[in-house]
Amino acid sequence: MASSRSEVFHCCYACLRRSALRTRTFTTSSARRKHGSLPAFTLTSSPDLDAMLDTWRSKVFLPSHLVKPQQALIYKKKNHHLLTGEEPVTVSVGSEIHTLVPLDHLRDEPNTKKSFQQILALMQAPADWQNIVGFLEGLRIARRTVSLAMMQKLVRKANEMGRQGTVMEILRGVERTGVVLRDVDLVREIMIGAVMRAQKAGWDNEAVIEKALKYAEGVVELCEDPRHTEGRRITAEDPRARPEVLGIAVLLASVKAVRFHESRDEDGKVKRDAERMMRLWGNRGLRINGDDLHSANHLLVTWSPVWHGMRMALECMGEGSDLASQLQDAMTQDLEPFLQKAKDILTAKKPDAKQPRGLNMYESLATELSS
Repeated sequence: MASSRSEVFHCCYACLRRSALRTRTFTTSSARRKHGSLPAFTLTSSPDLDAMLDTWRSKVFLPSHLVKPQQALIYKKKNHHLLTGEEPVTVSVGSEIHTLVPLDHLRDEPNTKKSFQQILALMQAPADWQNIVGFLEGLRIARRTVSLAMMQKLVRKANEMGRQGTVMEILRGVERTGVVLRDVDLVREIMIGAVMRAQKAGWDNEAVIEKALKYAEGVVELCEDPRHTEGRRITAEDPRARPEVLGIAVLLASVKAVRFHESRDEDGKVKRDAERMMRLWGNRGLRINGDDLHSANHLLVTWSPVWHGMRMALECMGEGSDLASQLQDAMTQDLEPFLQKAKDILTAKKPDAKQPRGLNMYESLATELSS
């Protein structure tokens, strides 16, 4: 004879209500086992962050792991009396037992965008970042939308805190996190993290430069991963077709060769990546919308590292080579006029309170890589 636990998932809804009165413990069905256990969160540096993660786990992620009859128990008011009796109604998810409580979608469930921003603001210690993959996994299972702008903010905060390894974990775990490298703006932000890693080391630590280069190369490889390409055709705006993405790899490979190997391209990576970048140069799409601060700022953040990569790559190449000529022309004729225009716009119109990110990138690289 089938046990009462099994009966919950193989009978009609009326039977479920009767079963709830007879037994107080249920298990998830095979239809939900594909989700596995609930995301587990470690203690963070902030009690407020711990509370927020716990709220999401109990009020959003747990319900998303339940089968429909169990969801009906917690969400439908007519069933709430079944959960408020003397004996708690519990459910087994993975290896954990959870008590079911009445919930209201509007009253009890947190807003995704607002919570995402608050969680990022509260993540200050390195250990706090151990929870972000699980949080993204929970959002995916709960079918909560993580917008491009939200992911860009996450990557930017991770870059600022030196958590590029966490970003790579998110990307490699695409099946869990749902974060796909389909948007070039997101990939640009991720690649800037490789530059920032080298900047924090002052560009004078070969081991750090090598790690930053491997990180950039790993992102480029993931852009070609079938899990990220999703069968898409390559267009001019696809990350796989963007010269500025490869330009970061050119920069780091060139810095390594120039600063630590007397400008010798010993592993051939400068030539390899520069050739690949120039094959894609026709997709560069450089533009500034009038004297718009945003587009000028965006251009300097994205393309300043590429210009320095081209300049340093030339130091590794023999004069008169076809590749050197292509790089020289692209750098001086195509890229420099736009960088200068963007710099002039930001210098003339920058806010008094804070220097624009693009101007900071432009000036810091000029200082750091001039010698």
